[in-house]
Amino acid sequence: MFENIKSVSTVIKKNLLQLDSQPIGKAALTVVVLLDLFIIVSIFDGLSEHTRQLTSPNEYISPICREVVISQAWNEENRIQRTANLVTRYQERPLSNVRAPIQHPICENLSDHVDEVKNDANLQDRLKTLTVLTDEVNQINAHLDKVRGAYETTLLETIAEVESGGGDSIKRAVTELSSRLDVKVLEKQNLIAELESDEKLTRLRSTLETASMSQREELAEEYRELTFWYPAKKLGMEILFLLPLILAFYVWNSFSTKYSRPFQMLVSSHLLVVVFIPVVIKVSELIYDIIPHKFLAGLIEFLESLGLVAIWHYVLMSLGILLALFLVYVFQKRLFSREKEIARRITRNLCQECGSRLGVDSNACTLCGFQQFHKCEHCSELTFVHGPYCRACGCAPSAST
Repeated sequence: MFENIKSVSTVIKKNLLQLDSQPIGKAALTVVVLLDLFIIVSIFDGLSEHTRQLTSPNEYISPICREVVISQAWNEENRIQRTANLVTRYQERPLSNVRAPIQHPICENLSDHVDEVKNDANLQDRLKTLTVLTDEVNQINAHLDKVRGAYETTLLETIAEVESGGGDSIKRAVTELSSRLDVKVLEKQNLIAELESDEKLTRLRSTLETASMSQREELAEEYRELTFWYPAKKLGMEILFLLPLILAFYVWNSFSTKYSRPFQMLVSSHLLVVVFIPVVIKVSELIYDIIPHKFLAGLIEFLESLGLVAIWHYVLMSLGILLALFLVYVFQKRLFSREKEIARRITRNLCQECGSRLGVDSNACTLCGFQQFHKCEHCSELTFVHGPYCRACGCAPSAST
């Protein structure tokens, strides 16, 4: 099986840059590359549309539902202010707050009442006013704290009989800010009291208060399970979209190779490579999501429970060493191997030994003295010392040479 995969890969690799057994021209290559880009953009657009059918955990159990039921961040003291913040956020970013078509039953009831509030223009304006008043109160408080600090410093200087100017003006500023703060706080309290009696907010408050502990545990467990399995389900849908393309391009490539149709071999080979790019990316995303976000988080939590969290540093160092070994191997043996370097030097008329520029018709390097040619054992013509094949007869040297 692996031999078949290797042979197919070799043929495809050969066909990527050849046409009629000749290197493909720059103009034709440009057209093929543009086609590759068009296809890969179309594939990713199609993947996005296809996976949009799958309801994500954040859509099925919305952030506001998690805040209310799971985290219980909404309570009697902050529910009006949080509702105001929600409506303000919705007004600023309406598209990011669109309700999902499918929701958890617990969240659906909550969303119904939230939508009632969001769709009432008059109520929206009053909630937006509450948000503005809250910001103003916070700003006045911050300013007042600074002025009070300056006033206390001036008072201490006066007590110590140190000359200091501006004490009266600071005192007046404190009085003025305190008066403004009292007015704004009163406005805010009156508005909150008015909003507390609103029917839509009353129904929303009733829904918030009925979120029981059993519902909280049920929803939290379901959200954890959905979050764990969602990446795998998404990858499954993406593979279902890509599989017909992979089969179609593979069959086309096999057919064109069997009947020696060079133009179709070129295009189908490129498309077969292009269609595997999203596969590699999506599988990598799944691995990245599972290993760092799931496995490693669980491992660290387990080590912490045993009081052995320092062992994590040993694991991290070991992984770093393994990664370094892998990268050294790839760079040294695959990307920048001795054979590739020799081939580059020969094609650029550089010394095969030290890489220095050679003169025209030079037999030896003027810097290191290395002889560039030797006699071929098959045809006795001069050929490159480190060349894999004779430049005259094309034969490879024997293993004993």
